Amino acid sequence: SITALPAASGARSRTATPPSLPKASSTNSPTPAIVMILAGSLASLAVLASRRELQSAQGEALLADALIFEKASAWMLRFREFPKPNSLEQLQKVLAEGRRRIERLQAGQPDWHLREGTTIRGYVSAIDSSVQPYALTLPAGVDPASTRRWPLYVVLHGRADDMNEVNFISRMDGRGPGVSKDDRPGEWIQLDVYGRGNNAYRWAGETDVFEALAAFRTGGSRATTVPPPGVSKSPGHSSPVDPRRIVLRGFSMGGAGAWHIGLHHPPRFCLLGPGAGCTTTRGYVANLPDSLPPHIEACLHLYDAVDCAENAFHVPVVAYSGEKDPQRQAAVNVEQALRDFPEALQFTHLVAPGLAHELGEAPGAQGRLLGHLGRVGVGAQQLVAGPGSARPGRPGGPS
Repeated sequence: SITALPAASGARSRTATPPSLPKASSTNSPTPAIVMILAGSLASLAVLASRRELQSAQGEALLADALIFEKASAWMLRFREFPKPNSLEQLQKVLAEGRRRIERLQAGQPDWHLREGTTIRGYVSAIDSSVQPYALTLPAGVDPASTRRWPLYVVLHGRADDMNEVNFISRMDGRGPGVSKDDRPGEWIQLDVYGRGNNAYRWAGETDVFEALAAFRTGGSRATTVPPPGVSKSPGHSSPVDPRRIVLRGFSMGGAGAWHIGLHHPPRFCLLGPGAGCTTTRGYVANLPDSLPPHIEACLHLYDAVDCAENAFHVPVVAYSGEKDPQRQAAVNVEQALRDFPEALQFTHLVAPGLAHELGEAPGAQGRLLGHLGRVGVGAQQLVAGPGSARPGRPGGPS
């Protein structure tokens, strides 16, 4: 079960273990009061964790949903991460929602897990037993008890130098559906990944993508693998996701992540939508020596998604670039690698005229991208029984 108390010294716990409370800092005058609020919330969570009705997998998931707010706040205070002028305001907002969720759990009335719009959820990572956040956007009418199954868009964010968990939670939690015309509320469920910050979705960041996806699909607080399509891990839980229609997309660093994860794990997705990013180290990182020791040169391929370009045989790709964006080369690299591929592929490269490193607004580039993703995603469902089969077409140039 989940506990809000630290694990015993030297033990490797599989339960959530938030860090110890930070000491009050004279450099941030609100800190002593905030620490008291945080201490009270952690104490309440420790009591809640012992409740019998919260010992199930679904109960643990609800506890993780509350605990992530307190853990994010504790880390922000411990490491004094106040990079933005409104960082303190964001912290107060996160603490308030964490406290509200605790009170709802105390009353036996959680009210966020099926809420329309964007809601922060939490899960316990198998890597280090920490609670990690992800943002889930539900359109109106999502009901796990219903037989309706929805497409799922897994979205990877771009690099954000001033982002921490509090910032991510504050920006995402409570947004209504359709915050822009491109969100197309009512058409899909969206899962925005935190990815352990800014590591281009490698290592723990890559694991976070699959753990967050598994936690949502299985209804548990922690999961390291996704069960076969249609199978739920938690008793009594029915996933609202159509496993045949899981789309992976992202822009900039998120585009690099979508290239990397999508081309390494094509059977997991029905469609890839990478925007910009990078697919090779050489040509992207400036001033690399022409010759490097073999062991270093080999390590560069950790970021070379183009090495797996042929896996586009197994999943449709709709790439996006701005016409003036140097990161357009990411898609060009993959196109060139597939130029002589002997089998049929479905590969589209959308290029937005006149744009640099940006998605643009509807009805422009972003609207065109999401519209194309929607059409291809629906088509993929009609063409095959599930992701991972070849599609008709050939890799083409910009369109």
